[in-house]
Amino acid sequence: MATTIPGITSLPTAPARTDSPSVFITRADAFVDALENDFDGEMNASITAINIVGEEMEVLSSSAEEDALTAENAAANALSSANATVYTDVTTYDIGDTVIGSDGQAYRCLTDSTIGDDPVGSVTGDWQQVTGLQHAIDVTSSFTASSGNRYRLKHTASIIVTLPINGLGTIKLIEDTDPKDYSIEVSRNGKTIMGLAENMDITETFLGVELVGDGTNWRIS
Repeated sequence: MATTIPGITSLPTAPARTDSPSVFITRADAFVDALENDFDGEMNASITAINIVGEEMEVLSSSAEEDALTAENAAANALSSANATVYTDVTTYDIGDTVIGSDGQAYRCLTDSTIGDDPVGSVTGDWQQVTGLQHAIDVTSSFTASSGNRYRLKHTASIIVTLPINGLGTIKLIEDTDPKDYSIEVSRNGKTIMGLAENMDITETFLGVELVGDGTNWRIS
């Protein structure tokens, strides 16, 4: 059940210098009494309720985000499976090709000219199971990201997000802190970002950045 924010009773007419002495005293007594009793208590009750509503909204927002992620993953799996062919060890696959492995799961090829490497238990890393991005991981300090994960940046100091050294996969970064106070640098780790041999700075609050790497370049999806 949603929390209801209580109302605040309007204050009585405040005393004015133009009032007669008797009216001024009567109005002043009523005004002060309302401030000390009704208004103070009602204001505190409203502030408490507003804080509770804020917490409820945060929970609802998180739940909605997780529901959206679940739907996104289901859609990604369905689309990949629909476009996939059954894997064979005599076929040459290129980046983006999707196959159905012997375990019935969908896999996406990460490198060109891939042949003879079974995606189920791939030993070369040329295949990635299509599962969509995982639930968000909260991080508070500098870290090296792993493909297939979503990271919620909740830091209280400047941080560096280092991309995987193999330059492959999909990573999503969600800025949950004001970058005007704490800088965020995305380290390219030897690859390029949008074709540039430069690290990337995140400067927008609550910005969601999805990076997709093909082994040499990270692009913003």
